[in-house]
Amino acid sequence: MATDEFERPGPADDPACFCPLEGTLETLSAKYAMQVVCAVGAYGEARFSDLEDAVPDASTSTLSARLDELEAAGLVSRAQYDEIPPRVEYALTDDGDELCERLRPLLEWASERDGANGG
Repeated sequence: MATDEFERPGPADDPACFCPLEGTLETLSAKYAMQVVCAVGAYGEARFSDLEDAVPDASTSTLSARLDELEAAGLVSRAQYDEIPPRVEYALTDDGDELCERLRPLLEWASERDGANGG
């Protein structure tokens, strides 16, 4: 019998949750979440205004909500500096950096697919 890295649920377990990605997919499927992860990764340390420039279609409240969610998920860290004016910088955590690296092939595939489909 083969062993897996994760334990598969049995028939007595909740049939609605057979995927270990559920929480991660919920976080990353939120509007602009993957763009924010990639933008923070590209900047290294990003200020909110940098992210507004990188994701111009996102409203301020949506961008703020995504950053809060990504921080709660342990993918983004937030550093606040007591300066005048106040300065806040966002950076990827180790998990966020790994996620960014693992998203790269998906983004390349999507870009190639869009190019092949005239998108």
